[in-house]
Amino acid sequence: MSTLSVDTIQGKTTAGTVAMPSGYIIHYQSQISSDVISTTSSSFSTCFTYPTYTPKSTTSKIIHRFSMLFRGSNSSSHDARGKLRVKKNGTVVLLDNEFGNYDYGGSGAWWRHTYSNGTEHTGHNGSDVTVIIEFAANNQIEFNSDDGSSDTKSFFEIMEIAQ
Repeated sequence: MSTLSVDTIQGKTTAGTVAMPSGYIIHYQSQISSDVISTTSSSFSTCFTYPTYTPKSTTSKIIHRFSMLFRGSNSSSHDARGKLRVKKNGTVVLLDNEFGNYDYGGSGAWWRHTYSNGTEHTGHNGSDVTVIIEFAANNQIEFNSDDGSSDTKSFFEIMEIAQ
């Protein structure tokens, strides 16, 4: 048997930063939401707000990915579509004006599906990044719509990647 005896462990004493290889994940975090939010408004309302993220590097790329559950309906029309937008620091970075169902055969359209997408942010210079996801309805849309299961959830990720 051998014994290693150490009086002091000292870290790097020179200043500077170590360059990480491109594609290296600097930071990762995830969050789940099960809050049901319903709207009948054609004006945008918030369905999810990411926690404000402060980048670890000034030259990295920040990725916000999401997989969200929605259900929409319109009992009096064929158009049960909705709108979704993502805002970064108050500026729209993703806009989808036609998600959902348009029933060409008549009226009473409804749908339920998972909406997956994401946004990528560069040029942040180390400043905080705040991302909000909003939705609007032509008639009615529910975020995290309860299908009779208590396991209805949407999933959100933040990744910071070295460039």
